[in-house]
Order: sequence, then structure tokens, then C-alpha cells
Amino acid sequence: MSFPRIVDTLAALDEALDHAAALRTKSDDAFRGALAAVLFRPREMLGRLPKDPCSEEYRSAQLRLYEQLTQRPYDVAQEETKFDRAHMLRWPFPYATRSPTTVGNYLMTYGQIIKEMNLPSGAHILEMGSGYGPLTYHLASMGYRVTCTDISENLLEYVRARCADLPGSVNTIQCDMNNFSVTGVYDAVVFFESFHHVLNHADLMQRIGGCLDENGILVFAGEPIVPSYSDIVPYPWGLRMDGMSLWAIRREGWLELGFRTEYFNELLRRTGWKQKRVTSLSLPGADMWICHRPRKAKVDSAGAGDLVHSWLASDSAILTQCGRLDPETDTIRSQNQAGYLSYGPYLDLDAGTYEITWEGTSEGSQSAAVAEVAWNKGQDVLREVRIAEGEKSGVLARARFHLDQPVPDLEFRIRIGPDDVIALSGMELRYKK
Repeated sequence: MSFPRIVDTLAALDEALDHAAALRTKSDDAFRGALAAVLFRPREMLGRLPKDPCSEEYRSAQLRLYEQLTQRPYDVAQEETKFDRAHMLRWPFPYATRSPTTVGNYLMTYGQIIKEMNLPSGAHILEMGSGYGPLTYHLASMGYRVTCTDISENLLEYVRARCADLPGSVNTIQCDMNNFSVTGVYDAVVFFESFHHVLNHADLMQRIGGCLDENGILVFAGEPIVPSYSDIVPYPWGLRMDGMSLWAIRREGWLELGFRTEYFNELLRRTGWKQKRVTSLSLPGADMWICHRPRKAKVDSAGAGDLVHSWLASDSAILTQCGRLDPETDTIRSQNQAGYLSYGPYLDLDAGTYEITWEGTSEGSQSAAVAEVAWNKGQDVLREVRIAEGEKSGVLARARFHLDQPVPDLEFRIRIGPDDVIALSGMELRYKK
């Protein structure tokens, strides 16, 4: 097993990039291999990173690192791709690499994406950041209707020309994904090797669901979502430190972000998405994430008292910070730790009056346990009630709350102290007139 060469100065990094550039005239495989052997450690360049990865301070710290690597402020216009149109029409990606490995890996990846999405004939797909459009080409060859977005009008014109005679239609929208205004209704929204260019990714993930059909899916494929121990992304999210990414950052001025798995998972949860992860069969580290939003609860005032939704503690939408799911009893049990015994499910609710019931049992005298109704990423608490002491009847707490307008990402939490002994079995939400 070979280990990457670790560099920690810009001079050493440039030396490694120059070496890869020299090999590029030999073959694309040699170029990629040389870059794959490089890992950069920013050390003092990064400084002390703010703890909250969702904060503006954290975002600013990543932009400062970008400026040190590129010697210029970030501008989305730098994502423009320069290419020889005539050459690319004759030699489109991945064939232009002339690498059997690269071509084979990408063709298998396109096939796996199409197979896993399993969309019906004639489906309408929004592809965000389509680039040269290799996936677009295969989707349109299937007869799908594809709408492509990209920052580069030159690339979009190239995609239209390449796909002009295919059975599926291809429309294009020139835009910055960071500020994309969602319009239309689609069966799928796809990010293929593009989401990592989005600096305002949390905001986009929150908004993008607005253009999906009720049963639509959000797909991430070929995105750099890495394990927590990976040195390629040595923080929750930010600039990637592998050679290929640094080539694009330092030589091209592109924004090449990466995400640790736990951050990406939490981002999905916070923005209301449920996901299924599919292991890539061809490109290492390029797994697929197929996501959907739970159906919005629709209630009618005539149905006062009607059940809106119920959850078991074992439901994947119910999460725990300090508890343990007991598979024998299907309960989330406290473990002498303070924190959130349960949180979720990030539900979208229409305006109205509701009642949420937490079911389970408690033992002894409760010193700190409370149940909460919260939204706005958990920052705004609508109701807070004490957990009943020594409760054996099966009802831990009940809270009625009113919404003056539709509210997204609503969650129902139980916050406990280290001495609280609680077992949550489930929750029940009802509409109240």
C-alpha cells in the first residue's frame, strides 16, 4: 500500500503540481496518479477554525484559506471552464482522457446512477451544475427530459449542441447554483460532481425541494463525502486537500469543497431530507445519496382530533444524541448522560393547532427532563413542558401548540439531565380544532 506525499508549504505544493503537469503530456493516467500521491496540510494557514460549521465565521475562514491558496478573493466567475469546443465535440469527456480506467469507471457510474434512480419513461430531471454534460447525454439518450444548469453559457451551448439529436429534450438555464431560484416541477434533482462547488450549500439544500414532485428524489453522486478520519477534508466541510482538488483550486481558481459524512448526514436531517446511501461500484469514494422528503402532513379543519402522524422510537426519522435504541423493547433509553434523548423528525406542517404526545416511561424523580416543540433548525422553541415524574401510564408528556403559518423542519425533542431515567417508545401527533 502506498501513502501520499504530505506537503505543508505552498512552495512544496507547487513543486508537486508542476511535476504532475509535466506528466500530463505523457498520459492522463500519469497526471492523475501524480496528483493522487499528494496531500496538503494547511497548518498555520487555516488558523483556529470556528467550532460551528454552520456559522458565517466558519464560512469566512474557508474563504480566507482559499485566498491564501489562490492569491485572490473567490469569485464564482472563476468557475468558467475554458475548452476547445470543436475538439470536445469530437472527443467528449470521458473519452478525451483516452484512459481505459477513467472511461470504464465513468461509464459504469452513469449506468449505476440511471439504474438506482429508476425513473419512469419521460421523467423530467433537473441537473445542477451539468458541466460538459456527460450524464446529461446518457439521460437524454434514455428519452428523459433534462433541464441543465451551469454558470457557463459556453458549456451549456456545448451541451445543447451535443444532445441536439437525442430522443430526450435538453433545456438549459445559465445561473449560479448559490443563488438559484427554484422554478418548475421535476421528478428528480441531480448533483453529479457539482454540489461541492456550492458555497451556500445548506441554503440550497433547504430550497431545492420546492421544485420536486411529491414523490421526487434528490440525488448526490460523485460528491466528495468522506469519512471522519479522512485527511482530505480535515474539518466538517471545506476545501479539499488532495492533489487533484488543489490543482483545480490553485491552478484554475475553482472552489473545491468536501464534506465529512457526519456533517453531510446532519445537513440532510436539518433540511428535512431522508436518505439512502448506495455504494459506488466503480469510482472509489463516489457513493450515491438518494434522498426524499417525507410527505407534508395535510390536515383539514373538519378532521379535528384526527391523527396526523405517529412514530415508533425505532423510526429512522427519530434521532438520539445521548440515548441508546434498545432493539428488544423498541425504545430509546437514557444512559446517564445529559443531552437530547430524542429529536426529529423535521416535519413540514400547515397552519393550525396540534397536539404532540411523547409515549414511554420514566423512573424516579426527574430533575431536568423537558419535552420541546422546536423549529428553525432547533433554534426556536414553540413549547416546553416538564416530563412527568415516575410516569408509568405510558404518557411522558403532552403539548398543544398553534402555527399561524406553515412551518418547515418542525421537531419534537426530549432534553434530559444525567440523572434522568427515561425510555421513549414513540410519539403521536394530532390535529386539534
